[in-house]
Amino acid sequence: MAGEASVVNTPVEAPDAMGPSGAPPVREERRSAQRTAVTMECEAVLLDQPNHPSTRITLRDISTGGASFDTSHPFRENERLMIVMHLANRTGRSILSRIRYCNKLSDSLHLAGVEFLDAMNLSRSLGPARIPPKWLMPRTDK
Repeated sequence: MAGEASVVNTPVEAPDAMGPSGAPPVREERRSAQRTAVTMECEAVLLDQPNHPSTRITLRDISTGGASFDTSHPFRENERLMIVMHLANRTGRSILSRIRYCNKLSDSLHLAGVEFLDAMNLSRSLGPARIPPKWLMPRTDK
């Protein structure tokens, strides 16, 4: 079911985008928090694009500071997005994130990694996730 996570509490090595297709190498690992393998469908709202379109993503792993995911969207480095996680039997989360890398794995699949910047709880009674106004402030890192 979408939104339900399959979690394995074991460390995960940095994802390897190299393969027979000759995809670019993954950057040097700078993460200090332990990763947890997870498979979870989420929504990514593109905050830096007009009208804030969204796309589906599938989380691969997560830590306290970030996550990696599969996506059909070719994200740009430093692009900001809101990841919306609907958790079974719990309040969901909206997480303000910044793209750290996005490697093309095939014509229709990319592997992206994000750094978490901020988060807020979602209430199922409020309906669709709303973007907090402070997350729409002009970027200062351009």
